[in-house]
Amino acid sequence: MYERPPEMHLHPSEDPIRVALVGPYPGPGKSPVGGVEVSLARLAKGLAESGVDVSVVTPGERANWKDGPVPVVRVPSEKRFALVRGFRRWKHEVANVVRSVRPDVIHGFGLPAAGVAAVHGDYAAPRLITVHGNDARENLIASEHPAMRIRTQLRRAYSRSAARRADVVVGVHPDWQINVPVRVERFVYIPNIVDSAYFESDYRPERGRVLFCGGVRRVKGWDILRPAWDEVAGAVSDARLDVVGWPDHAGGSLGPNHSVTMRGWLSPEETRTAMKRAEVLVLPSRYEVAPMVLCEAWALGLPVVAAAVGGIPALAEGAATLVPSEDPASLARALISVLTRETDTSESVAEGRRRAEAFTTEQVVAAHIDLYRRVLDTASAAVLAPSS
Repeated sequence: MYERPPEMHLHPSEDPIRVALVGPYPGPGKSPVGGVEVSLARLAKGLAESGVDVSVVTPGERANWKDGPVPVVRVPSEKRFALVRGFRRWKHEVANVVRSVRPDVIHGFGLPAAGVAAVHGDYAAPRLITVHGNDARENLIASEHPAMRIRTQLRRAYSRSAARRADVVVGVHPDWQINVPVRVERFVYIPNIVDSAYFESDYRPERGRVLFCGGVRRVKGWDILRPAWDEVAGAVSDARLDVVGWPDHAGGSLGPNHSVTMRGWLSPEETRTAMKRAEVLVLPSRYEVAPMVLCEAWALGLPVVAAAVGGIPALAEGAATLVPSEDPASLARALISVLTRETDTSESVAEGRRRAEAFTTEQVVAAHIDLYRRVLDTASAAVLAPSS
């Protein structure tokens, strides 16, 4: 059953809060890549514009710069989020920067790397973590190679440690079990921000065009969509599939009648343009928590066909066409039905648009500020209800 986040409202007259956000952030002049970077960039700017004193600490080559109103400090990390040795160095570097910022609240984004750094330092300030996915589970699904299983076990151990040490764990899905691999005492649901441009966009779909934002990764279900698409292209003469994402195989075409276009990485603006052209968004993933592209499609008014996996059923029931997981035949039938108008998507689109209203910048920023004030009112965060 869908759980709508509570409405929050900003109170700008209150004293500003100093917050250190720890996590992946785009470099100078670059667009964010991936859900966590996009989420962190949107939240940081939203908080800054609402009067919060925000600083971002992110991995990479050592550098300092300002991204609009947000000061960003990049500190060294080995292979960005490398395990064991890289984590040790990353934690030490982050701790040094955070101490110099002297924040009221430390808020890490993503497990395990940012979470480990945010909660393992010797900080007096309350420590929060936002988890954007079940990292260990997604990595295991992404590859069946034995080495990945060892790596997954390490990531799960780090994730559990970080979640247990945090004063509050924030989830982008209302069910804590979907978000984290271990039960936590204090869990709060705050969804990701959907850019206001999606609510304002002029949606003009092209007949037969389908969008898949997942690249050719196994966890995103490309190998499930690929055989399903052959059936779709054979049944719908004007069907066209745009594949966006990693790896960056831009420029190639394949499938019946060259109906599949590999678009590679797109900027947020280019992705939004691709969504405005699509008649359907397809999510054939093997696992998802709360995919941002789903919420963006809702805001835009774009119909969705998605696999009923992970957190999708609880979020999308009634607002998308759901199909069984890892079932190319069912996926093909659903896409054909939507493209041929056999399935009327008007009600699910209207419901999706209604749900997307809870994901505006104002609502999500207000929810974060409210949470920060609550944890500051009591350092133990005991005022927060335990997870159930």
